[in-house]
Amino acid sequence: ENAAARADIEGWSRICRHVFVWDYSVNFPNYVSPWPNVRAMAANLRFYQSLGVEGVYVEGDGTAPGSDMAELKTWLLGKLLWDPAQDDVALTQRFLASFYGPKVAPLMAEYMQLFVDAAAKDNTTLGPEDNCIPGPAPCAGKMGYLSPATMLESLAIFQRATNLQDDPEL
Repeated sequence: ENAAARADIEGWSRICRHVFVWDYSVNFPNYVSPWPNVRAMAANLRFYQSLGVEGVYVEGDGTAPGSDMAELKTWLLGKLLWDPAQDDVALTQRFLASFYGPKVAPLMAEYMQLFVDAAAKDNTTLGPEDNCIPGPAPCAGKMGYLSPATMLESLAIFQRATNLQDDPEL
């Protein structure tokens, strides 16, 4: 959704025979903050492919344990970098079911959707220039999707998932 970055890449692809992109999949200043960019990552890779981009490097969070959905993002990027035409929703569901198990997977999908919806409601643009820790003046208004109500709802989802740990079928 970043019009300026999109125009830049389109412009470079018109005047260069070989275009390579360095992209980001993480909120660097706040690794552990929910960062609902899974669908955007897939859309970006398809966009790059449509322009004939020859190579894409996606920098993630290899040094920060506990960052937002790191295992999913790493696995999904590996799949989509190989073939961006794959169904990212189906791949995400497959990962969640395999990684968290069939009972917790729907709760993790609910958690992810919670922040997608909150970012859409807040009209949050998750571009590199918006990588902010909530609070500092340059970031004012850019992280509203992390409202107290949304954060409390995410904790309730995790509590429901935790309550399943005693389930013998888990």
